[in-house]
Parts: sequence; structure tokens; C-alpha cells
Amino acid sequence: MRLADDWWTEDPAIEVVSASDPEAAEPLGRVALVEVSDEFACHLSWGVELFVHGEYAYLVRETYDRVTYDARLVLGTIDLHDPTAPTWLGAVDLPFSRGWGGYGVGMNTGELASLVLGDAMVFASSDSQYDGEMYIGERGTLEVVDLTSPAAPVHAATLKRPFALAQGGLLVQDDTLMSWHMGAVEGDPAKVRFYFDRFDVSSPTSPTAATPINVPGQIVSHDASSDRVVTVGFELERVAMSAPDCWSSTRVWSYDEATGECLFDHRPLHLLALGDDSAELLDTLDVEADDRRLVTVMGAGDVVFAQLRNGNDWGGWDAGAGAERAGDAVTDEIAVISGTDGNALGEDSRVVLAEGTMWVSLVGVTDDLALFVSAAGLGIVDAADPEAPTVTVTPTYGWGCYQIEITDDAAYCPMGAYGLQAIALP
Repeated sequence: MRLADDWWTEDPAIEVVSASDPEAAEPLGRVALVEVSDEFACHLSWGVELFVHGEYAYLVRETYDRVTYDARLVLGTIDLHDPTAPTWLGAVDLPFSRGWGGYGVGMNTGELASLVLGDAMVFASSDSQYDGEMYIGERGTLEVVDLTSPAAPVHAATLKRPFALAQGGLLVQDDTLMSWHMGAVEGDPAKVRFYFDRFDVSSPTSPTAATPINVPGQIVSHDASSDRVVTVGFELERVAMSAPDCWSSTRVWSYDEATGECLFDHRPLHLLALGDDSAELLDTLDVEADDRRLVTVMGAGDVVFAQLRNGNDWGGWDAGAGAERAGDAVTDEIAVISGTDGNALGEDSRVVLAEGTMWVSLVGVTDDLALFVSAAGLGIVDAADPEAPTVTVTPTYGWGCYQIEITDDAAYCPMGAYGLQAIALP
């Protein structure tokens, strides 16, 4: 399934292509979205997610009302029983917004705003709360759409999440739907607590949440067989220095103009053993040391991949010269970390992804592969041998591949005007 735009008219369409030739210019079948809703014809709607469940596809779109300035979420259903003649069955409004939010302390761990698990389509939703102009937190919910009758999906349940300063997105590992939230420590405004959240949506009409478990950071991975979780912590350090020196540092988080202090963030990885309502800290691994910054971390199977960056291409402002100073060369690396199902974390190896550019992003992982995008294309770190990983880069038709779809044997990159690109996996 492809969500495509006509290169000339910019009219959107849902296209069905053969799995053996996903890059084909001509699809097997097509649904012109401008023919099913005037909102597409007037460019008031745009697709944000496309799911396939059995013989049906679902388009999640956001629609803008030019009169009220309101946005709403709409779910459309397509029958795929005949791939040469896909049929639009209709659309329903969803009574919530899509996404999660908060303080911005969350690191990219591959979290999603929505996903399909079993017969449930699940959305993370949150609403920012203010006391006057002061932000005080997020009211979060899980919204569940029942796909038991796939031709007629229906919003079936709303599951409230604890009020928090930040709400995490959604992850699925070992068939466990999970997330996290961060709350303030009562009586100490300088500290926060993170919590591991798990949900059961096997019955879409009556989803449940397990008791949140206090853990030291945002959830990265979960191994159900060993009851182990890996989290990434968040610590801030204040150091007195000038603003230009601060902003040109590798690990800068922000600058406090009032005190003249630079705030550096530190992101250690923690391994924990889960109990019924608590967790025991087993090990902590510092992958940053003093000269790296953890940019992205993702887990799959029994391995964690951590993207680290050294350097900052902005060297700060030279007031005397009235110009920017030359920055440092930037190097991105991937650390391969094992031990997630045991009692101690260990870094097996580290490989360089790219040098001289900051445009490198880890976009997905499998049990032994890490996929990243760079100016050179789509890169693959193959850690089948975790102590001697290999790196290959395949040039892409254009820039991007941020909404990647990964299967057992291929990675599918949506490349905008350049079409869909399929890249074989080792």
C-alpha cells in the first residue's frame, strides 16, 4: 500500500502495488482520494498514517476546517479483497487528537503516535494543561479503535493515563504495548520520576493498564521472558560559562541567561529487573563518557543500538570578529549493546556512521540490524556478529526515508516525488 500524490496535480491517492515490485510506477489498483471527499480536493486533508489489517487498509488523516480553524482526525476504510479494484468503504470522525507531549525530555526511541496490535488500532493522545500562562502538565489517554469487524471500525474505548509532566508515545516489544510518563516529585521541583506503563488491548472494547512502575528514565526495551527493561536516564548539570561556549558544546541542553550557566544533559542507560509493582536496578552503562552525546537509542530483541555524536558544527559567536566561529567536525557512531536479558549491560562494539555532517538519524532497528539515514542514503549496521558489525550504505532516490517501513527482508523508503524505494536487508 502506498499513499501517493500526483506529481502534477498534487491530488492524493491510495495505491496497491505488488510486493514483488513495490517501486512500480503503475499500481495494481488505485483509489483517488479527491473522488471520495471534497476535503482532499480542496487540500484541507492530509494523510498521517496508513495501516493494513487483513484484507483492509485504513487511512488516518487530519482535516482542517477553514471556517472554524479547528482540526479533526478522520479514519477511512478501504476494501482490498480485489487488489486491482480497491474500494473506499467510507470514513468516520475520531473524537480525539493524535500525539503525545510534555517537557521535551523524551529521547527518540522509535515511539509511535498510533499503531495496530491484534484487532486494536491504538492512538496516544494528550492535551497540554496550563495555569494561566504556566505549563503544568499533560492529560493523556489511550484511544482504541475496534477492528474486530474490519469493514466497520469504531472508536471503542478511552483509557485514561496518569496526569504527568510528559507522556510518552507507543512501543510494542514481545507483544507488549508499552509507554512511559514523567511526573514531578512532590516537594522538590528540581526532580522528576519516570514510570513504565503497560497496556492490554487484546479486548479493544475494554483495554486495561497495569500499575505504573517507577523506573530511572524513559523506556527503551522490554524483554518479557526475563522481566528485564532498559531505560535511558535524564540528568542535568549546570556549568558556569559564556553563551557562545555553551551553545558550541557537544552536550548542550540549554543556557540559563539569568545565572550565566550552561545546562548539559547526561543520558545513562539502566538495566532493571521488573517485579509485580516495582523494579530493581541491576546495572548502569555510561555510553557518552565526557565527549559524546546520546542522540537516539532503540532496542529490539536482546540488543540495544545507541547513536552517539561527537562535535558540534556551530562554534559559537565571535563578538570581536562579529562572525561565527568555525565549529568542530561532527562524527556519528552506533554502539551495539548487549546483556538486556541478563544482569549487566555491555558495549560489544562501536562503528562510525558518518563524519563531517550532522544529518544522520537512526530510524529503525530489528533483532540485529540498525537502519540510519544520512546524506549518502540509507545505511545498515549489521550486528549479526555484535563484536564485529558491518556498515553498508545504499544511495536513495532523494533525501529522507524518515517514515520507514521495515519487514523481514526489506526496508521501504517513501521518497516523496521520487516514489517508493525498496532496499533489501541482509
